[in-house]
Parts: sequence; C-alpha cells; structure tokens
Amino acid sequence: MPRGAASPRPSRFLRSPSEFAGRLRQKLSAALERAGITPRPTLPADGALHPSLPFPLLPDAVARTVYESRPAERDAVLGQADGILEGRFDLLGYAGLEFGSPVDWHLDPVSGRRAPLHHWSRVRYLDHDVVGDHKVIWELNRQQFLPVLAVAWRLTGDDRYPARIAGLLDGWLEANPPGLGINWASSLEVAFRSIAWTWTLHLLGPGVLPRDLTERVVASLGLHGRHVERYLSTWFSPNTHLTGEALALLYLGRAFPGLPPADRWLRRGWDILMTQLPIQVRPDGTYFEQSSWYQGYTVDFYLHALRLAAGTALATPPGTRERVRAAATVLRWLARGDGTIPVIGDDDGGRLLPLGPRPPTGFGDTLALAAAALEDPDLALPGPVPAASLWLTGEEGWRALETASRRLPEGARRFEDGGWHLLRHGTGTEELHLIVDAGPHGSLSGAHAHADALSFGLSVGSRPVLSDPGTCVYHGADRAAFAATRVHNTLTLGGESSAERLGQWRWGRFPDTEVLGWRTGDQHLWFRGRHDGYGRLVPGLVVWRDLFWVDGMGILLIDRVEGDPGPLAPEVRFHAAPGLDVRAGGDHVLLTSGHEPVLRIVADAAGDFSLEAAEASTCYGTRQPTSLVVRRVGTASSGVGTLLSTSAAEATLTRAKVDGLTGWRWKAGRSEGFVRTDREGLTWTPLTPDLADRLPARSFSGVDG
Repeated sequence: MPRGAASPRPSRFLRSPSEFAGRLRQKLSAALERAGITPRPTLPADGALHPSLPFPLLPDAVARTVYESRPAERDAVLGQADGILEGRFDLLGYAGLEFGSPVDWHLDPVSGRRAPLHHWSRVRYLDHDVVGDHKVIWELNRQQFLPVLAVAWRLTGDDRYPARIAGLLDGWLEANPPGLGINWASSLEVAFRSIAWTWTLHLLGPGVLPRDLTERVVASLGLHGRHVERYLSTWFSPNTHLTGEALALLYLGRAFPGLPPADRWLRRGWDILMTQLPIQVRPDGTYFEQSSWYQGYTVDFYLHALRLAAGTALATPPGTRERVRAAATVLRWLARGDGTIPVIGDDDGGRLLPLGPRPPTGFGDTLALAAAALEDPDLALPGPVPAASLWLTGEEGWRALETASRRLPEGARRFEDGGWHLLRHGTGTEELHLIVDAGPHGSLSGAHAHADALSFGLSVGSRPVLSDPGTCVYHGADRAAFAATRVHNTLTLGGESSAERLGQWRWGRFPDTEVLGWRTGDQHLWFRGRHDGYGRLVPGLVVWRDLFWVDGMGILLIDRVEGDPGPLAPEVRFHAAPGLDVRAGGDHVLLTSGHEPVLRIVADAAGDFSLEAAEASTCYGTRQPTSLVVRRVGTASSGVGTLLSTSAAEATLTRAKVDGLTGWRWKAGRSEGFVRTDREGLTWTPLTPDLADRLPARSFSGVDG
C-alpha cells in the first residue's frame, strides 16, 4: 500500500461456509431455548460433588502462617470479605457498590438501570439506555468475590463467610433461571462464573455448604458448561472471549469428570486453547490486540491451562510452553517494580481469579504463578511472594519461589512483532521505565486498540509520570475520548486522531507504523519510527519520531512532519499521570510530587507550552483529574526537539549549529552534547570530556536485535 493512504480494516462480510453454519446453529439453539426446549440439569454420574483440581487444598495452619507473614495482604482480604458481608462490593474501579438486600443481580447501581429478565438472546446488553453499564452487572455476576470469602474463612474459621457464600449462591440461582437475563448473554461471563464457583467449592472443601445447595450449584455448572460450549465466541469475539470460554470448559472437564460431557469439554477446551495460542500470542510473546491489560489476561489463561492439563492424556503441541514463557516474559518487562504495568490500549478491569485485593493494573500474582509453573524464578518480582499465590503453587512451590534468587530485567528490549520497545535502567525509586508503542494498530476489528501510534509511557521507580489515559468505560462519548490521539504522548495534527474510529468496537482506517531505528547500549538508546495515520486527511503526510536516551542526560524527542499539513497545526502532547502537580513556565514544564521534582519537559524554543485539563483512568470505571501538556509548534517540517529530564540538574535544549551543521545542543548540568538527524539516522557528538568518555561520537542508523 502506498505510504500516505492509511490502512483499511478487512471486511467482516466475507464469511466462510463454516462460519455461516456455526452462526446458524447458535441462532437455532437460541430459538429452541426461547420455545422452552432447554438442557436438563444433571449431577455427576460418579456422585462426586467436590471438584477434582490439580491445585492443593492447603491445611488451614499453613495458610494462616503464610498470611500472617503478609499482614497487609491478610488485612486486605479480610477487609474485602467483611465488606461483602455488609453488602458492599469492590468491582472494577468502583469501591463499595451496593446492590440491595437481597442482592439485585440485574442492577447497575452506577446508572441506576436494571436489565430486563428476557431470554438472553433478546437482552440489548450493549445499549446503555436499556441496561446501564453491562460490565458492572457482569462483574458482580462473575461472583469472583466468593473465593475471597472462602479464603477469609480458611484464615479465620469464621462461619459467617461460608454462610454468606451459601446465601449469595442460593440468591443467584433463584434470580437467574437458565437462559434468562443478561447474566447468560455473554459466554465469557458464564465461563468466568463457572471458574469462580469451581474454585469456591475447592477452597471450602467437601461438606461445608449444605448438600442440597451444593447439588444445585454443580447441576448449574453442568448447564453453564453446555451453554459455553454451545455459544462459543468463535466468530463473535475470537480473542480472550474465546480462550476464556475454552479455559472454563477445561476447568469443568477436569473438575467434574462425572458430568456426561466432561471428557468432551476437556478435549475441546484444550484444543481451542492450543489452536488459539499461536494466533493470539505472536512469536515474540506479545498479545495480538495490542493491549497490555489483555497481555496479562492471556498469560493468566495459559498458566492455568498448563496446570489443568498436567497429569491428563491431553497432548501438548511442541513449542507450547515456550510460547507461554514468551508471553510471560513480555509481561515481566512491562511490570514496574511493584508489579503494576503501564496501560497500552484498553484495560478490561477484570481478572481471571482474584483471590484478594490488588492494586489497579497489578500482575504480581500472575508473575509469581508464571515463575512457579514455568520453573523460572526470574519471571517473578523481587521481594516477598504474594500470599495469594500459595493457593495456586502449593506450599512447596511457594516456599521455593520465596527463597529463590530473582533478578530484574535490565537494559533495553525490543518485542518486534508487537512493536513494543522498552528501557529499564537503574533500581528502586530511581528506576527509569520507558515503553514506546510502534506496533500494529491491533488485530481483528482493532476493538481494544487506541489511536496511540508512536506514543510512549514513562515511569520513575514504580510511579507513572507520563501515561496512557486508560479506558474509563466502554460506552458513550468517553469511549472515544479516552482512545483519541490527543490524550496520548505523541504528536497530533489539528487535534485529529491518527486512526479513524467507526464505532464502539471498531476502527476504520488506521496507521501503518514502521520502525526504522533501534540501537542500544549500556548508557544509550536510539529509536526511530514513522506512521502515516494522517494520510487519510492529507495524502502523503508522514509523522516521524526519534527518541534518544543518554544516561544522566535524559530523553530527547525529535518530532517531524513530512509533507504539508495545511491547516492541521502540529502539537506535541504529554499526558501527565494523575497525582502530579504540573506547572508551565516559559520554555519548560515541571512535574512534581509532594514538592519534589519528578520530570522537567524542556522545549528547544521559548514558549508555546500550555496546560489543558484532562482525565486519567487507572482502572475501568475510575477517572481522576490530571493535566495535558500541549506544545504548539507552528511547523514541524525540520524537526521539533523536546527534552525530558528526570535529573535535578538544570537541563536546556537549543537549536544551534556546530561545525556548520544544524541540530540541537543538549545540556544537563555540566555535561553537553550535540545531536542532529537526517533521513539516514541520528548523529551524536559529545561536547564535554565526561560525555566523550562515556559515549563517544557516533552515528546511529538501522535496526539491531
């Protein structure tokens, strides 16, 4: 495709005969259900009601000892459990939601709307005016708080917790007849609920819940499995929807072998997961929808799948563990020191199996499981292993990981297929964590992608400084606003986005992004990329970005527009993370935290910095005020330089000539260097002896490994 004509999405009207047949079968099944022809609930033929899982059911004394060594985690679990006893639920980014007493399982308390109790195929769950935010309703009905109550009981022996579990299960079964209502409308939600119920029964152990209730739950799990199998998202959402549903079939087949379809579910779930692994996880380990949150989701899915398949006759294709390890390695590079990850693209807000509270975007427990399951301690975070990991790894695995030597990934890493370029430098509160997104816009319809071509995220220590704005919600005007280019750390033209959104879940034309430069060393990194996203507005327009990091000097950005943008005025934008104080002054902007400088943004020419009110969403449903730093540059045809300095030393950047060549004089404290760019690459010249010793003069071009 010629550069300047932004790439169109492939048509979804070109459907195969198998897709037509599959969709028709699902429609016919739904029609039969509406006519009253539904599967009958059955109990396992072997009479076993306790799930058979390859996860250890630990003695209470072991669990209590481990959690007592993690008092903050223990208090958080018990605090959440006590809130549930009182009817308060922490869901997604919302704290203390109340759904009435008894719980109204069809209510969205945020909007006050209630979904109708129609057959699931007739519920317009994406219509906010009808049901409110379906994600809030679904998150409640995943019932992932039940395993938390079970853990609280294991830690305290307080019978209020299993009593509350019994009441919530009984209430759900009464209010959600098979096939009726919003809570049967998404097979993924049915799948997650299946896993949560299975884990609740596992953690409680046999005989804790009344037998008649346990029989009803297990019989309903049989219906859950049939529903998931019949209405797989093979064509509707062949992403984490499909793999999550397949994982539920694997869980149910392994946990309840006495259910008649158990063997079929086991094999079908595994086959789908193995077929989808090379589709959804690229060879470099990145997730194909270009979302860091869904990267974590996918790693969770496959770690659980590997555990469930162990000890069975299921055949593991060659390279499976290596591909899962690659995905976990990407997540490890994304993770900051505290286990949180920078948000790229959409964040779903949900998790596979939350066994207790965790920070928004925190994946420390996932990495601990990866380290244990893949026998690679370096995949885990340094420091204490989360107590919640105990239920997945067992005591021996947990203690082995706790005592293992673990290293942080260091230096620079390029994930070529996903276009994620990372730098980790320094340790502790001084660690610099940088990620540049120069990858494809996202697979399928691009549903979970943002218009963030050549954007980057920057953290110091574990604190986000310049961040993606997050997702906020999946409906209304905020859906588009939080995904727009103008709120990402990149260059915009005329306030327009570099990709064209066609609706809530679909993009039209999107950028073709290309990496032209990547050279790294112990004390430097050079990146160059370009995209043609604005070619849909003005044919031939191409945006270029160079990013050059020198240890002790900071990060130099050079943005350039190739072609005549006409009235589309260029602006370089920086989205500050929430919680920082942002002040503009002349040719620089200062970001501080508690009066301590965190970042200085310096222009290569005076003025034209301004601040705009903005918002950030650190987890689905949340919104915090923050600032958008906007630099209006007039023209960018010859390049616009911006310096990002995390040092307390004074830093300056000026356009200048050295030896007759035009470029940028870059000064940090007493160190000074000269940078110039051309179409071939970037040239660096140290101007002070200290820099000459550390990084001698050189030219950078091309892409290394």
